[in-house]
Amino acid sequence: MMFFDDDITSDILARLPPKQLARARCVCKRWRSLTSDYHFLRMHFACNANNSISGFFLRGRVNHTEYFPLQGFKVHIYSSETRSWRQADIDSSSRDQFKGLQAYRSVFWNGLLIWIVRDHLLSFDIEREQVKKLPMPDHRPENWNCHYIGESGGFLQMTGYTKEQKLTACFDVLEMDCDCSGWSVLYRIDLSRIKELYPEIQMKVRIPRPGTRRSVNIVDHLALSHVYVVRGRGGAEKGGMLLFGIPGKIMCYDVAKKEFRIVCEVSIPSPSSCFSEYSWYMFYPYNHSLFTL
Repeated sequence: MMFFDDDITSDILARLPPKQLARARCVCKRWRSLTSDYHFLRMHFACNANNSISGFFLRGRVNHTEYFPLQGFKVHIYSSETRSWRQADIDSSSRDQFKGLQAYRSVFWNGLLIWIVRDHLLSFDIEREQVKKLPMPDHRPENWNCHYIGESGGFLQMTGYTKEQKLTACFDVLEMDCDCSGWSVLYRIDLSRIKELYPEIQMKVRIPRPGTRRSVNIVDHLALSHVYVVRGRGGAEKGGMLLFGIPGKIMCYDVAKKEFRIVCEVSIPSPSSCFSEYSWYMFYPYNHSLFTL
């Protein structure tokens, strides 16, 4: 019987999909030991990083929240190898850049943790423990805001619009260039058909007048919130998907076929409640791996 050395065996096993590898670990104690090593887990994850998404976790509405005053920002890094936390070495001037951070609008991409902070993107390089700003799209209209930042297929995507643009349900999905120098259009999304299918998502809402407490403006509102962009394997020419929410439903839009379908029904607290750009429903994609959480 021929036996390969551990390096060759590990290299072969690392190329197996997670489910097949889980079965292979049961073959013998030697294979189980090899596939339990932390460095093997990292190699296997890297080999399977570009596989299609296995599914999504849906985070539901939070009915009770507690708020704690923050005295500055600190970053702590968890090591899955040592299973312990340590505080990152960030100077006070860099910590000041975290003011206005929207923690629920963040993504991990290419070794960077990226957040939306007011009107720009802030990144934290985990290996170098450095904080820096990322470029925003050029030629943005006035009052344009970033409403989504995410990763799919190893690329960074963003969507944003003005309030007027949102009412049309037409917007662009942007993608960061490979050299991080700027953004280009990946998809042009037209969801105007969804307004015809579900006219109730168009409504009037009250918002406070700037600088006042009691006086309000009544404005047009479209209760539609995109929650995740799935990039086509071949880029823009191969199409992709957009997951978005309307009151009571999570919807899927096929970019290539320009078709809608209902992914699932979700409960809403009351008939008057609606999805907005601050929706409590969020999607978290996951891929099968051998890492334990």
